[in-house]
Amino acid sequence: MNTEIKLLSENCVNSNWKARWLADENEEHCECGFKCKVKVKIETNGHPPYTYIVTKKEYKNLLLKHNK
Repeated sequence: MNTEIKLLSENCVNSNWKARWLADENEEHCECGFKCKVKVKIETNGHPPYTYIVTKKEYKNLLLKHNK
């Protein structure tokens, strides 16, 4: 099964700033009081894509699961 995972935006969905976990050192980033989340698109074998809002941990798990 061929799955494509694409990061739609590096900005936290709770603000207009880059998610803390995607920002470089010394780069301005979101400072929300909880885990920053971003939007990703997942498309599998030509099926319609789904958009999800995920945390850093969920994003890394998606990448591990689909890039075996």
